[in-house]
Amino acid sequence: MSALEAVNTFIQGCCSMMEVLIIMMLAWGIGSVCSACGTSAFIVSVCEGLLTPATMCAIIFIAACLTSFSTGSSWSVFAIFTPIAVSMALAIGAPVGMAIGVVLSGGIFGDHCSPISDTTVLSSVGAGCNHIDHVKTQLPYALTVAAAALVGYLVTGFTGGGGFLGIFISILAFLLNAVLSAGFVLYCMAIRRGERAEYLTLFDGFSFVGKLILLDLITALFIFLWSLLFLIPGIIAAYRYSFARFNLYENPGIGAMEALDMSKRQTLGYKSQLFMLDLSYIGWILLARLPSTLLAQLVARDITAQMLYGVPAPDTYFGLPLIALDLILGVWQIAVALFYFPNYVCVQLSYFETAKRTSGVGLGAEPPQASPWEGWNAPDGLG
Repeated sequence: MSALEAVNTFIQGCCSMMEVLIIMMLAWGIGSVCSACGTSAFIVSVCEGLLTPATMCAIIFIAACLTSFSTGSSWSVFAIFTPIAVSMALAIGAPVGMAIGVVLSGGIFGDHCSPISDTTVLSSVGAGCNHIDHVKTQLPYALTVAAAALVGYLVTGFTGGGGFLGIFISILAFLLNAVLSAGFVLYCMAIRRGERAEYLTLFDGFSFVGKLILLDLITALFIFLWSLLFLIPGIIAAYRYSFARFNLYENPGIGAMEALDMSKRQTLGYKSQLFMLDLSYIGWILLARLPSTLLAQLVARDITAQMLYGVPAPDTYFGLPLIALDLILGVWQIAVALFYFPNYVCVQLSYFETAKRTSGVGLGAEPPQASPWEGWNAPDGLG
């Protein structure tokens, strides 16, 4: 690069930063004007009798989201809302740290997906895609996370972060697990078929998460009812419906009952093979989970001894604090799962594709060359 080209590149870089600098200066200017006008004191005086510590964070979050989306700037939201949020929190006795946090999260929301945000503009230009298309693809993910955050703020406000929050977090973790599991299987499907798989495929489950939850509930109910007859019918039922999720992942337009019926026909003759597949991975599952299970048993034993006999529970296990050991074992489980789980899913998908081909049931499946197994009895004798 010549000296002239270097100077031109430097000037172009400075020009590209001018928009950011102007937005920053305007945001600081708006913040200074609001401070001089006493905006914080005015809003506090108006809202002090209306807001409570339970609802304050949710209301500030909504206001910050709308403002940042309308202006396309997170910094202006920070400058305007931070002194207001802190003043209101101090006035009505709400947590100051959380008030600042909702301002930051609300400001980032608009900066991430607003069509007039510099971040959004630069992202679409840098990717060489249509700007409005980029905004449309950003909104579903941003709105989903914003809705989850809003519910979290409301639950935390009304419960004070108590036991109900733990229930909410568990439900949210269940939903995220369902969505990410669907996305991971879709990613593996694309890889197996030689298609291009984007990392955003991992979030495709958001579009049919309601059907996923309904399918899981119906499947659990059917397996439970079969288990009432005895344990073995319940296990057979679990394998009978094991392809239902794959059918729904592949074709989200079908219903939960249709996915279950398709799985029922696809698994004719394959239940024993699927059972042997799971049995072949039992060593990896034990390797991942047995250390944590043993640690949980040790901790439960010590807590029971402390409650019954007053024996103090140890602070360390195997020379490490409990929280450090728990973290290490958690990382161990993830590491082992990353080693074997993708292979396990791909083998399952191989059985799924074979079952589609032989049964003629499933998206894109052609009629079988030979007649499918009919009636209750199948080659493996399990139906």
